[in-house]
Amino acid sequence: MALNDLKYETIIQKAESVAEALYNSRKDLDTQLRKFYGYLLKFQRNVESKVTDKHQRIDRLPLLKAKAAYLVARNNRLVPLVQQLEPWLNKAESIEDLEKIIRFMEGVISFYKYIPIKRRGGR
Repeated sequence: MALNDLKYETIIQKAESVAEALYNSRKDLDTQLRKFYGYLLKFQRNVESKVTDKHQRIDRLPLLKAKAAYLVARNNRLVPLVQQLEPWLNKAESIEDLEKIIRFMEGVISFYKYIPIKRRGGR
């Protein structure tokens, strides 16, 4: 499914599902998740600053697949995240698509942190 066809509600549902899979792997993944999120934010800043061709542009977003692959190489428990992100990284064509990917990552991180509280019956 193309990113521009995805509604934010669907993106958040996918984020929750991925966060559950990551949490169930029983490995502390906070650092790796935040690191990839940081890559996305840096990429967004570069795109929005209207830098020249020698810098990052939106059509270079698929290059973040290499960063995602590196994360999986360092920790194979991140496979569910990369499986969801990879097609989106391939198809992203606009700032709006990048924004949806960023919101997805924010959702994954948020749900990943919330799951233990939810399972304990808190809040």
